[in-house]
Amino acid sequence: AELTSLVKASCELTCVLNLIEELEKRRPSGTALCDSSAARGTAHRLGFGQLKHVSVKHLWVQELVSSRKLTVAWISRKFNPADFLTHSLSGTSFNSVISSLPLCVRPPALSL
Repeated sequence: AELTSLVKASCELTCVLNLIEELEKRRPSGTALCDSSAARGTAHRLGFGQLKHVSVKHLWVQELVSSRKLTVAWISRKFNPADFLTHSLSGTSFNSVISSLPLCVRPPALSL
């Protein structure tokens, strides 16, 4: 599941980087953040290794990482916005994650 998420995020990031390259005629660097050591390890090696039940389509991230077109880096759980709905966080960690998200909080509508 973590590898699939990393591949999907890398696909979106690659799309945005290609768009920037087309518009600005320069190749920007991109970093995909991941908290799974298994997914990061898979991205940084070549081939299947000891993996089982993985489609070849998930391994194209290895090529991007080895050619230095993409960087896969670690992100702490307390700074990962994807974790605030799936893991228990302390009140301060929850508030810091919520404040970092681009959310618009609207006041409740008045009922007549």
